[in-house]
Amino acid sequence: MGSAQSAARLKPIGLLRDGRVCCATLPASDSNQRNRLQTFDGANFQALPLFVPQPAAAANLSCLLATLSGDLWLGGDFGTAWLHGRWTLFPASGGGTTEGICHLVELPTGQIWSASRDKIWSFDGKNWSLVRAGFNHLNAMICARAGGVWVGDNSGVTRFIKSHWIENGVEEGLAGGAILALCEDQRGSIWAAAGNGVALYHPEADSDPPRTFIT
Repeated sequence: MGSAQSAARLKPIGLLRDGRVCCATLPASDSNQRNRLQTFDGANFQALPLFVPQPAAAANLSCLLATLSGDLWLGGDFGTAWLHGRWTLFPASGGGTTEGICHLVELPTGQIWSASRDKIWSFDGKNWSLVRAGFNHLNAMICARAGGVWVGDNSGVTRFIKSHWIENGVEEGLAGGAILALCEDQRGSIWAAAGNGVALYHPEADSDPPRTFIT
């Protein structure tokens, strides 16, 4: 890395539509530098010519989402920022707005979901609404190509499919413990990573209807 990069910490926060990894260049705590974005193509780092607005410029950025329409979203402890021609900020101030954001996904409908450690919100183009609360330290969230949303927290895996939430835990074959990461491979299979191993979801193995309950 060059001298400019060595003075700051690089943190991967998401993928651009062309497959490049986007990293936040976090300035040292004793500097007056702003957050900048760098891209990595597998061989080289390059500055992303994108102005990061306040308060995101001085925040801990957690995630970046590049949508099919060309918009960009940033999430972090400051809240959420949406680049749609210009930046729109949704600060982490409560009162119907999102809290500190750790994950962002785009649904096939174009709808944006964001997640903190215990809640998920949905964006309708103007405002955020709460989708679900009560997660046990949400660690991962992905939207599968088939359209379902998969969530991993310290209690297991929860998936949202056909307007229903389905919980997967030890009874469904998970080893137990926190789910730290989720991934969909090129074949559309879903993998869940925990501290004690990796599990592959087999949809054909569970033919029983899900048990339903009201929360």
